[in-house]
Amino acid sequence: MVETLTADAEHVFHRRHRPVLARVRLALMTVVLAAALFAVVNLAVSGRVAVWLAASMIPPIMPLAVVILTAVPAIALPGRRRFPVVLALVGIAVTLPGCGLNPAVLAPRRPVAEGDGRPGLSVVSWNTEYWHQTDDPARFYAYLTNRDADVYLLQEYLHVENGVVLPINDLVALRRHFPRYRIFVSGELVTLVRDELATAKAPVQVAPDVLRVDVRVPDGQDASIYNVHIPAQLDPGLSPLSGAFYRTLNERDRSRRQEYRALTTDLRANTRPTVVAGDFNTSSAMGDLRSVRDLATDAGRVSRSLYPVSWSEHRPAALRLWRLDWTFLRNAEAEDYRLESAEGMSDHALQAITVRVGAR
Repeated sequence: MVETLTADAEHVFHRRHRPVLARVRLALMTVVLAAALFAVVNLAVSGRVAVWLAASMIPPIMPLAVVILTAVPAIALPGRRRFPVVLALVGIAVTLPGCGLNPAVLAPRRPVAEGDGRPGLSVVSWNTEYWHQTDDPARFYAYLTNRDADVYLLQEYLHVENGVVLPINDLVALRRHFPRYRIFVSGELVTLVRDELATAKAPVQVAPDVLRVDVRVPDGQDASIYNVHIPAQLDPGLSPLSGAFYRTLNERDRSRRQEYRALTTDLRANTRPTVVAGDFNTSSAMGDLRSVRDLATDAGRVSRSLYPVSWSEHRPAALRLWRLDWTFLRNAEAEDYRLESAEGMSDHALQAITVRVGAR
């Protein structure tokens, strides 16, 4: 008897509130559709339309999160569920590819054997955020030297005062802290290579913000190491309501295209095993990375994180939602890939990679 009354009460409740529930479901489905459409448009225009650089700055996980968080309650509401389920599946399918998740972490991991005959190379890549301008230099250099890497790829070898970029000269300190390394400096890029690995007398300036150094790994095989810092999308100090905001977008877009074009052109012409690492100022949802991904493999696939992020280290952990720093490999394989804390000295995490060079 009690069960019958309860069922009747639920039936009356649903009948009386059916129009409201229908409107709620429609609103939720509209949000799912909007997130899916954003992902489709982003796939079509990101990396091709300058103004879209601003829209592409949202966290890459956001469209997928919106789809899931709105589709689940829509499906749970009483009534027909077929359309919400279908729309949710479509939404997940179109938002998943650029969301930044690393599904490889869920699959059984194929180990890269240390004794497989290929030489190992330890690489560190880090955007230093204006070198040690606001940090203790001793702590800064200790942070780097403690890693004892074969190759260091460092960006933002500069200082900034009142918005003005100032070149610096810290070569005396670099030589003191890295006495057995060859030091290559070009603009705001610094590449350090162990003496026994360095073969190039001078680096190759592929683009203003792309520096290539050719090395010889322990088995005598030549390889190329690219140090990359793609210009940021926009100036955060400009208002979207100003003309300067959109002029800057266009200028940055042109610069970014030139950097990517020069990088991929050099990669296509280079037959050596390659490591391409640095601050790309590009998230997984941005189409700019297509050209590099077509030529090389993301080392982050061996990361132990389901959602690897490198920016911004100055925010609480829950708000570090972007991976802007990447490492790509060709004719090489990552044995290990880690994004390590900058310990307050930069807004970018440090990339630490162990690479096995050459075909397996």
